[in-house]
Amino acid sequence: MTKNATGQIGQDPQAAFGKEGPKPKPEPKPQEATQEEAVEAEEEAEAEAVFSLSDDPETRLNQVADLLKEQYEDAPTAAQLMQWKANHGDVFILPVAEKTYIYRYLKRLEWVKMQTEEQFGNMNPLETEEYVFDKCLLWPTINPLKKATLPAGLISTLSDQIRLNSMFLNPEALAQMTIKL
Repeated sequence: MTKNATGQIGQDPQAAFGKEGPKPKPEPKPQEATQEEAVEAEEEAEAEAVFSLSDDPETRLNQVADLLKEQYEDAPTAAQLMQWKANHGDVFILPVAEKTYIYRYLKRLEWVKMQTEEQFGNMNPLETEEYVFDKCLLWPTINPLKKATLPAGLISTLSDQIRLNSMFLNPEALAQMTIKL
């Protein structure tokens, strides 16, 4: 007989059928890390180290240039990154599908030109995306033949990121973030 949650005495249902109650499971013994787990842990530590960039802009720029140089032979140098930053203001680095892309935002004068010139008025949305991509992508250089072999959504995805960093933001999201005094 056992007491239930209300304090009443009742029979253990398993005992009624001649079975004992559940036995506690033994705790698993700690095992030593396998070679594979050790390598995985080391890779995670390296990945964390990659993302611990300096707060100092010049040091961070040099760190990024070094990281890019480790992965790509044709990576831009720290001097090139500084030049882009001086010419364009903010410069963005986006790793996508085992490749890294460096781009800038679309400037207001470029946007106004796109809205007012006839040649841009005749563009369909895909041509507009490609124009923004071509105008704002700083690295790597992608020629038209190479562009044709890129994954189908890459130009659209990068164009969306360029627009986002050009401050074309979702009005509904902004409305929710707005504070009225």
